[in-house]
Amino acid sequence: MSNALELKNITKTFPGVKALDNMQLSLEKGEIHAICGENGAGKSTLMKIITGVYQPDKGDIILNGEKVTFKNPNEAYDKGISIIYQENSLFPDLTVLENMFIGHEPTKSIGPIKAIDYKAMTYDADILILDEPTAALTNRETEALFRIIDRLKSEGVSMLYISHRLEEIFEIADRVTVIRDGEYVATSDTKSVTEEQLIAWMVGRNVDNLYPKFHVDIGENVLELRNVNQEGVLKNINLNLKRGEILGISGLAGSGRTELAEAISGLTQIESGEIILNGEKVEIKDYSSALEYGMVYVSEDRKEKGLVIPMDIKENITMPILQKLSNSKVIDFQEERTISNHYMEQLSIKAPSIDSIVGNLSGGNQQKVAIAKALACKPKILILDEPTRGVDVGAKSEIHRLISQLAKEGLSIIMVSSDLPEILGMADRVCVMKNGTIVKTFSREEATQEKVLAVSL
Repeated sequence: MSNALELKNITKTFPGVKALDNMQLSLEKGEIHAICGENGAGKSTLMKIITGVYQPDKGDIILNGEKVTFKNPNEAYDKGISIIYQENSLFPDLTVLENMFIGHEPTKSIGPIKAIDYKAMTYDADILILDEPTAALTNRETEALFRIIDRLKSEGVSMLYISHRLEEIFEIADRVTVIRDGEYVATSDTKSVTEEQLIAWMVGRNVDNLYPKFHVDIGENVLELRNVNQEGVLKNINLNLKRGEILGISGLAGSGRTELAEAISGLTQIESGEIILNGEKVEIKDYSSALEYGMVYVSEDRKEKGLVIPMDIKENITMPILQKLSNSKVIDFQEERTISNHYMEQLSIKAPSIDSIVGNLSGGNQQKVAIAKALACKPKILILDEPTRGVDVGAKSEIHRLISQLAKEGLSIIMVSSDLPEILGMADRVCVMKNGTIVKTFSREEATQEKVLAVSL
């Protein structure tokens, strides 16, 4: 089978950082080729070079046997290369059809356009790059996407598929290439490599356990919800959370998981029911009152609701505690640096310093900053909504280890996640939600993927 695309010795340097170093890659015609690597490994830079966003400092791009140079994305598009980015790139005020043709609108009459023509999504591409395409999809939507991918492959479209979800790679990809620290590591047929080997290639070491779980002597109830309701959202929610416990909240998209987390943390108001903290009924009017009670929420959307991307690490970490760092309206900047350095070290945030801009960090390190920001509030109850979404396996293991360590130290944690292996691997109990209510609670010993899915549907 001949190559549709080949990259040879691609090198790209930014000020102070060599993003890619003699990178190589080949994509065969009609192949689905997965690209794996930790956050910050160079995957995005490589894709931007292929699509003409960046130009390499050195190396060759060979398209259908001919050396090419792309000065901008339009030139790559004209040669049949298209990309679907991970981040939401839709315009909410436009129609589906208008969104599908943004940037390549017809300039002459082409007759009726069928909105159901899925190839409009690919710009009639010969090479399609999919960057974390299932990150925000339900299981059913993912299955539909995979059917489309399979159809495109049968029509000869070549695809580069980037995903942190290794099970997807083994399901749909023909080959997989691993990148680490901007360098090529290995390429293998997916049938000839194990998940453990892929992870070892990605992180440069063996990751023995993605879900490290420490023994904890779980204590008394610290939080109870009794018949909590929100009209049209939550129905008769009853749950309890114990000291040192990790309580998993599972369920399909739209089941009410995030809505429950936001209600507990005061971001939305409950209409009826009781919230009991340490045996006493409390009224949580807003997020500020939740913070006063020691409840801290980490949003699933770290870029929009969790962090201020243009600001640096220390400013993000200390943002919710500035009042405590202030004396006569003057911030103690030395204490701010001390606190920020502490959490940067505790969470192993990979950055040159606490003065680094958060927007320049990898997804995994941004998530660590969001968690550090929460921990700086000294919570008694930590509510984590999709704590490892869009995070590579190395950072995921580190975050899981941190969560286990926090629980061991007595922190009570509510973990909302659509990642079933994560819930099953980390939670002491699993509450399954459906249509805004908790339909079943499993102990850690009882919970299996089959049981959880059965009551979720």
